[in-house]
Amino acid sequence: MENIIIKLANAHRNQLRDFDVKREIKSVQEYINSLKLRFDDNTVCLVCLRGYYDDFTKKTNIAFVFINQLGKPIKELHGEIRINVESKEVKFAKTTIDFDEKFIGILQHNEGMLVHIDIPTRGLCSDTLFTTNELNVQFTNVRITYVDEELPV
Repeated sequence: MENIIIKLANAHRNQLRDFDVKREIKSVQEYINSLKLRFDDNTVCLVCLRGYYDDFTKKTNIAFVFINQLGKPIKELHGEIRINVESKEVKFAKTTIDFDEKFIGILQHNEGMLVHIDIPTRGLCSDTLFTTNELNVQFTNVRITYVDEELPV
């Protein structure tokens, strides 16, 4: 696997001043570097890192890395994320992402964008931590816009 560079979305770059954010990026970078996976070419790969369910908000904050393996830079990313766990009682809302250029900036080939998404969740009654292996994630209906493409008017 080629080296993947982890970064924040352009809209979150100001968070790089925060020590905890820098530490998280470093940790995610080390984790991605340690993976023995080969990502498919010509795709945007989604790596789910962990999730934390907050019973007060009834949402699970999930850390994802969107990895550009398309061979050229992109400026928009859209798609649907569906998550399941072994327990049939636990339900995660289908999540639609619409990351525009203002949010992403530019995601180069072999760059991964770290994003936390709060997903409404039912079926839990206390704070819960989910590991990568517990979350079955599907990323479908993916649409991208390359940097050199014009958007329809």
